Amino acid sequence: MDASREEYLRIAGLLLENAEETFKRFGESLNGGITLEGLLEVQSAVFLGLADAALYSFAARDEGSVRKAYSIFLRALDIVRLGNAYENVPEIDLQLNYLRDLDPERGFSLDRRLSTLGEPKPIQIWANRVIKLRNAVEGRPPRDPLHEIGYGIVETDRRFPALLSAVRRVYRINRPQ
Repeated sequence: MDASREEYLRIAGLLLENAEETFKRFGESLNGGITLEGLLEVQSAVFLGLADAALYSFAARDEGSVRKAYSIFLRALDIVRLGNAYENVPEIDLQLNYLRDLDPERGFSLDRRLSTLGEPKPIQIWANRVIKLRNAVEGRPPRDPLHEIGYGIVETDRRFPALLSAVRRVYRINRPQ
């Protein structure tokens, strides 16, 4: 196993573990009331964490972890729905309200030509990363993987090498016509 794959697996494992722990705490806190701090933690530790875990797992060819990230994502989405925790507080970058209309099988359309909303919100990008990578594992790769899973990741981003590995893998799965 090469060093980058080992590192990707290590990072993905840590992110999945953290997302799962945060998700459990969030589910338990629903009875005691939901705080904005708790929702921010869910947004970053669960949704962003799962997006990054899916990216690193896919790049490392660990399909089980990609599926696990998607499974936790669906459960977290259900908890947000059940708790009616669709909060939007722009001052603190809380964006859970954008998940209200999410199709968990297809994700969001990030096509700027079709969007009347302008730039997608980070939570939409994170959700897409989990969904599109899981779909790729299931044999339905994204048409434009660099855009659909890499939106917002620049060359200086720590995730950029994993993104390139993931995009190369998507293209090996589904060669462009």
